[in-house]
Amino acid sequence: MVKEKIKKHCITVSNLPSVTTRNTALVSIFIVDSFLDYLNHLINNKAHLIVDVKDQITTLHEELHFSRSFLRDIEVQQNKELIECDMQLRDLAYEAEYIINWFAAGEVPVWYVTIRLSNFIQKNKLIRTAFPEIKLNYGINSLEVVESPGESIIPSF
Repeated sequence: MVKEKIKKHCITVSNLPSVTTRNTALVSIFIVDSFLDYLNHLINNKAHLIVDVKDQITTLHEELHFSRSFLRDIEVQQNKELIECDMQLRDLAYEAEYIINWFAAGEVPVWYVTIRLSNFIQKNKLIRTAFPEIKLNYGINSLEVVESPGESIIPSF
């Protein structure tokens, strides 16, 4: 009886529409763009809150902006791998914003934020490594993959 219910549930779930709809990519783009605006605001207007990690936040902003610019000019909604990259950037933006907000509020120590920001920068670079292969697989000519704007800042302890 339980096996039948599990089987029925699995069949039902597998027949549901995909979670990756056309709007998913648009929402992800909006979230990443909003986070980039937030970082820009922090860097330019609230620098006193992030003095200890301003260089890393600036690097994260540049790296994320760099990755985001690849996806801005192409038809992301029609390519599952690009949608996945977009969603990974969205998740990275959510996580980074959470940590940075807590740091700005004085709730997270500098050493922790330093490590996490380095991790975010590396995650972004990993996401970006998929771009050349996607370009090759789908013949996307508008996607140019070049070197990142700068080297990541390695935390010193």
